[in-house]
This record gives sequence, structure tokens and C-alpha cells, in this order.
Amino acid sequence: MNIELRCVPKPRMTKADAWKKRHIVCNYWLFSDKLRLACKAFELHDSYSATFYFAMPARWSKKKRIEMIGKAHQDRPDIDNCIKSIQDVLRPGDDQMIYSVHAMKMWAERDCIVLENRI
Repeated sequence: MNIELRCVPKPRMTKADAWKKRHIVCNYWLFSDKLRLACKAFELHDSYSATFYFAMPARWSKKKRIEMIGKAHQDRPDIDNCIKSIQDVLRPGDDQMIYSVHAMKMWAERDCIVLENRI
């Protein structure tokens, strides 16, 4: 399943975030609502693969953009936080059952998350 969203990593939250409305937490809540809506007909299995595509910065030269497309994304956000955000949204309260995850972060022209269930 291809989801045209930029992955927002799961932030560390406190009880105060319910009323403080920190920017990072609000971004995550917005992302989780959009992801949940986009994945209405998709059920995340106990074994899955996730590829996170991150759009290249506009300030990069055309030469650098061509060079980096499809290469490993080794900047923030961390891949473990991206995985955590996917699992918490698509498997709330049930993510301990997941036993296998294959994940990658790549540079691309547009933001996208590709999820595939594995057997």
C-alpha cells in the first residue's frame, strides 16, 4: 500500500501534552489521523515491510537531487521512531504481536510510505 504522507516519528509524550499542544505532538496527532484515514482498508499483519521515502530538500542542486534519488536516507528522523509511529497508529494496543519488520529510509522526489504485509 502506498501512502503519500511524510512520516512523522513518534515523539516522547507527557500528560501535559494534552493541554500544552507542543508543535511536535500536534504534528504527530495530525499525521496519525491522516494515516488512519488512508489505511482504512489495510490491516497491518504481524510481519511487514515498510519503506519510508523522504522528499529531498528544495535547496539541493539538480545535480545532487539526481545523485541522491533512491539512496539511503541517513538523517533524522530515526527509523525506529518511524516504525513506532506506524505500529502505534495501525496496531494500537496490539503491536507486541509484531514479530518481523523490514524497514528502509530512502531519498525520493516526494514523501511516501510503502507498507507491505509479509507471510
